[in-house]
Amino acid sequence: MEARGFTALILNFVGAALVLVSMIKAFNLPAFVMETIWCAIALYGLAKLVFRRRP
Repeated sequence: MEARGFTALILNFVGAALVLVSMIKAFNLPAFVMETIWCAIALYGLAKLVFRRRP
């Protein structure tokens, strides 16, 4: 699996999103900030892939 590939970015986003969901019961601000940034980075990478592939 390529680190900058679609599958890796989707898995990174889903993993970070699930960690955010798990914080509903036990909130942790530093982890929340880190995972939010991680989601944003994954979405940025996905957007780059999608817009780069368009002709």
